[in-house]
Amino acid sequence: NFSGPPGCGKTTLAADIIIAATHPDRNGKALGGLFQFDFEYLGDGNIVVIDAENNQNRWASLLHRKMEREGLNPGEINRRIVYVRPSDVGLQTQSNWETSTAKFSDALAANRARFVIGDSLGRIWSPEDINSAGWVQRAFAPFRTACQQHGITSLMLTHTSREASRTSSPQGPIGSSFQEGQADGQIMMSRTKVNGRPGIKLLHRKSRRSFWIQQSTSINLTFTRQYGYEPQHLWETTWPLECPDVDELDDNYTPTTIENIEQLLKAASPKAISTSVIAEQLGISPRTARSHLSKLSKSGCATKEGNGPSTNWRYKPQC
Repeated sequence: NFSGPPGCGKTTLAADIIIAATHPDRNGKALGGLFQFDFEYLGDGNIVVIDAENNQNRWASLLHRKMEREGLNPGEINRRIVYVRPSDVGLQTQSNWETSTAKFSDALAANRARFVIGDSLGRIWSPEDINSAGWVQRAFAPFRTACQQHGITSLMLTHTSREASRTSSPQGPIGSSFQEGQADGQIMMSRTKVNGRPGIKLLHRKSRRSFWIQQSTSINLTFTRQYGYEPQHLWETTWPLECPDVDELDDNYTPTTIENIEQLLKAASPKAISTSVIAEQLGISPRTARSHLSKLSKSGCATKEGNGPSTNWRYKPQC
């Protein structure tokens, strides 16, 4: 999901990605190499633009101009782009969100869609609150799930409030329901200048499933004729192309002290265990153990029995 204020270049950015995903001369290379798509996997599948802005002519004109500037043949991709209005498939009818979204997602797979551009997320489904759990479950979740099932890449654009100044911090969907777990990546966009040249700034926001890019990683891109965008010097060191293996990362995970204490309480359950024993087994001070045990007690995961040196702790199964 790319979020940004009106006029910051979201449509231009999406157009660059469409060309990268469809034109053989680009071979999957978008934004000067910032994104690299598997061109062979995308094959000759269709690109679907969910156009809630009713700007089909604008999309077609923008794509044509960009390809002309790059010396690319527009005929290579025009036949593969399908424009859809949300109202045509019932996505804007709140009483029928879940059913319409599921049917539309199945239709995307049946018509060999490989890439979907949504412009814009808030207008496609028209939720009152883009971060509400109800909207996520009824509208966005079925769409996201279908894309995962059928191997469809989806790029959503989201409007944010207009920037007060060029130095203002970009804001966007940051609620837990939408961003943390519902989108693979959340990137904020804003206009900027790099060495006096106009460009855009991309700022990565936290998302549980996009852990592979560090939170608050940012990168500047300037506008060029070659690819439309040129990332700043040495961008590869801060903006990785590939996601590491999740299972491999899990194997290397080191539990925190409080997690280790909780595991000891679980292992001893239903019996209680003393603070001194916990401290000794984990190689920490009794004071540190008491501090973490107090936190577990406040969270409802442990109960305290006794006081002073004879204090014991018991794990609460309902935690």
